[in-house]
Amino acid sequence: VIDISVLSSPLNTIIDLIYDLVGKFSPYIVGFLGSFVVQMSNIILGLVFAGYILCSKEFIFAQINKGMHALFKQDRLERIRSEVAFVDKTFGKYLIGTFTDAIIVGIVTAVFLTIFGMPYVPLISVLVACTNIIPIFGPFIGAIPSFVFIFISDPIKAIWFIVIILVIQQIDGNIIAPRILGSSTGLSPIMVITAITIMGGVFGMIGMVIGVPVFAIFAKILYEKTEDKIAKKARLEQLEPMEVVQRCPLAYHEAMRMLNV
Repeated sequence: VIDISVLSSPLNTIIDLIYDLVGKFSPYIVGFLGSFVVQMSNIILGLVFAGYILCSKEFIFAQINKGMHALFKQDRLERIRSEVAFVDKTFGKYLIGTFTDAIIVGIVTAVFLTIFGMPYVPLISVLVACTNIIPIFGPFIGAIPSFVFIFISDPIKAIWFIVIILVIQQIDGNIIAPRILGSSTGLSPIMVITAITIMGGVFGMIGMVIGVPVFAIFAKILYEKTEDKIAKKARLEQLEPMEVVQRCPLAYHEAMRMLNV
């Protein structure tokens, strides 16, 4: 016969330790939730503003097109249009894929939480879905306050919640996200982490969301500028572009590998 008291003693110790940690970090969690609400309200306000712009997009685009024809020559104008089309494609593909992935993760989370009888299913599912928009760090950002909510209600279920979230993130990372997002930006993992860290530090939650496509655009611009410089140098020295690259192949290809372009 298994003595349950032997097992419950270390479990109670763990629960008491978690209670202490929750008490220490609760001000930070409350501050994060307040910042999260403010950022989400800004996003909603931005969407409303975007809706008004879309309602009069024909007039706005006509005025922009008229001004561009007045300011730029035809070849320059075509270059600008090409760059704008790339920005639109990069942001559109990335954001649509990210929001679709977040909605699916939210639904899957709601199903799992309901099956295991977790409390606050709607609140936690929405929180996990919203923070899943942020690459890499998003799932952990959403899991921490969700864990605290469940832990206050039922500490045992809070431990099971961590297991459920880990399973869902494995499903998302290996099955759902690759099929939806694919290589929407083309950035390497180290560049993704760099983009999230820098943009998140400067612009907060919104920066973490748009950081990856912004860096993808800068990476393409840097790549094109590098190629143009190599081509110009090759013409001046009457060499083939690859002959110029072969003078420093390691540094060049290592930089391009990091950018994944």
